[in-house]
Amino acid sequence: MNPIIRTTELQDFLRSAQSPVLLHVLPEEHFAQQHLPGAKNACIYETACLDKVREMGLDPETPIVVYGEGEPSLDS
Repeated sequence: MNPIIRTTELQDFLRSAQSPVLLHVLPEEHFAQQHLPGAKNACIYETACLDKVREMGLDPETPIVVYGEGEPSLDS
């Protein structure tokens, strides 16, 4: 799958049978101010980021769409 998806592709993906988990990777303060509906948060800048994702108990078969600030940022 392409590492970058467009808004229309995401909308289609969210409506699909295998809807992805949305993972917002910016700090909690940013998440509290603005995030996509239903998204989960694990800040990529924290050393515990992967632990937080594991604690979410996600099904390994469920696709994950990771998003952050957008281009040209490399956070996601």
